[in-house]
Amino acid sequence: MHLIAGSKTELGHKNGNSFYARFGDITGMVTSPDDPKSLWIADYTNNCFRILNRQTKQVQDLTGNCGDTAVHDDNFEFAGVGDPIGLVSWDRDRVYFYDNAKPRIRCLYRLNKVWYILTTYRSTSQVHNFAGNVESGYFYLLRDEEIQRVSLDRTVSENIIDPHEEYDDGLLSRAGIKKPVHMIFLEPEVLLIADQGYHNLRVINLETSKISSVCLPQESDTSLVTVFGPINNCKLEYPTFIFKDGVNKVIRVLGYIQSYTLRYEITTETASSATEALPFPEEEEAPNRRVLSTAEIFGVAILFLLAVFGMVLAMLIYNGASTQ
Repeated sequence: MHLIAGSKTELGHKNGNSFYARFGDITGMVTSPDDPKSLWIADYTNNCFRILNRQTKQVQDLTGNCGDTAVHDDNFEFAGVGDPIGLVSWDRDRVYFYDNAKPRIRCLYRLNKVWYILTTYRSTSQVHNFAGNVESGYFYLLRDEEIQRVSLDRTVSENIIDPHEEYDDGLLSRAGIKKPVHMIFLEPEVLLIADQGYHNLRVINLETSKISSVCLPQESDTSLVTVFGPINNCKLEYPTFIFKDGVNKVIRVLGYIQSYTLRYEITTETASSATEALPFPEEEEAPNRRVLSTAEIFGVAILFLLAVFGMVLAMLIYNGASTQ
């Protein structure tokens, strides 16, 4: 993981080349539907969207009149963006986001080769994060102590978790979350959520209406610890962002200080039972180790002994030749 643009320590708004550029709080990012070499970036602090060319490392404003919090629909040149959060790429002509300034779902929409920003669903309160799943056709709104889902056609709007004082795993109707800040989809109906209120991960299976935990909950922000190990013993600190590492088939979890690796597998049995196969957090960048079989170990040992024998024999031949 390395920095490609902006600064780790300095916020602001500057366009230009690579490390000269400055961003505010980045709350969403997708590959540009126009150019796979570029990224569209939601800049929450600067009230706009930015674009980064990954080849030239150039940063420019995309839309939203950076620095102006006015919210209104129009084409990219004149549209106003308040506090954008989350970017969900739906197809080549639609990218959705949530605007916290005037709570609503909005869409970056292409019509006749012209890009617009259009409001598609008006809400009532701000969110910590916003996600969507093309396969299921739902958007998910993450708020304090609740998660709401809204269908693309707006015919369904319901809470999948309501506020509860109890933490409980098990049935969704009895479970509580505290501050869900990010989520990904393990399957179309299986969600993995980072909960900063309880400092752990939660797995929600919408088919069975059940929830389970990855790592133990910690409710006090003043006595947090990190513990690596099995999911029923580990402890996390401020899990903030989750993403799948498709190359290594693991899940990476970024926190404020630590980062974690989760190895998981979804089988026929576990996919319908709240994904119990989410095993062991490891320290970030721990090397992948393959355990040698007994036959391999034996073979290596034989090769080593043959090499040693060859060296000894060569020395004896050399010494014999020298004495003659």
